[in-house]
Amino acid sequence: MATITFTGDGTLNFYGTNALGDCIPFNNGAIATQIVGLVPCDFVDPSSCTTDCFTVPAISGDNNSFLFRFNPSVPSADFRLFKQDANNNFVEVALLSANEGEPFDLGFSSDYPQLAGFRLDWEKIFILYGAGVYKFVVFNISLGNSLQSYPFNLKDDTCENKDGTSYLETTNKGIYNNWKYTKDNESIRRFDLENLEWLDSCRYFGKVVNTELEQEIEYNRYRNSREGLVYNQGVQNYDLNVFKCDYELFKRILHYLKGKDIKLTNDNLDREYTLQKQDVILTGESSSSKFPKNNLLYQVQIKFKDEFADRYKVCE
Repeated sequence: MATITFTGDGTLNFYGTNALGDCIPFNNGAIATQIVGLVPCDFVDPSSCTTDCFTVPAISGDNNSFLFRFNPSVPSADFRLFKQDANNNFVEVALLSANEGEPFDLGFSSDYPQLAGFRLDWEKIFILYGAGVYKFVVFNISLGNSLQSYPFNLKDDTCENKDGTSYLETTNKGIYNNWKYTKDNESIRRFDLENLEWLDSCRYFGKVVNTELEQEIEYNRYRNSREGLVYNQGVQNYDLNVFKCDYELFKRILHYLKGKDIKLTNDNLDREYTLQKQDVILTGESSSSKFPKNNLLYQVQIKFKDEFADRYKVCE
């Protein structure tokens, strides 16, 4: 008889002559588990979330990505798009395909055969279905039994519609801890993306403010007391002040921006200067303040700085 040991990372290890494999996964019974994502995708309680869900801004030309680990019994991923109608009900408008973005069905990665995902292209969706409030759905029997994203409020790509927002892009790669893991809920402890680069992006109700410009200057003192510049390095710091954001989105910013190739765009009309896909890194000094008994966080502050410094070295 085989012996079973719990490994604590969402797997069971079997030891014995009758074991069929080295590792058999288990989870909470859902058809899929979201691996990474700046926007959450989960089950929705209709009694507590109808038209009052937090809504993510989206502009024609933006992209939002979703990546999932599916149960072994699922033969293919079923991704769908729902749109809110005049009665505030979400109705299906598309079985998602290349017409609405970029599909990644089960088996798209030989290293991760149980992973599947989709990258929404809001420009394609805007052309096909127009402006409005949408949900990305991992469909299972009915909408109530399916994984649903936060609603997206899609608008046309105009300066006025983008005003009051900023846009973040990142590439997820490496080992990610599942911060929702507990010993009791049988969820996966960590997510492995060592052999995959997953591009994600999201727009926020926020404004970028340029803060201090750090400078490191080295001089050489000559015999005649004259000082000559030898080296100069400057790094610009930024505050992304998000004015309307719930805790789940804030947590995901801090968690998934630990990836690489982070790019920051400031689309506010009163910006100091154009910040378009600027390469930045987190400084680890982000903070937030919250109104009591309100699920929306205000004055969330994410601190970034330039990934690449402005450098000058004297050549004699």
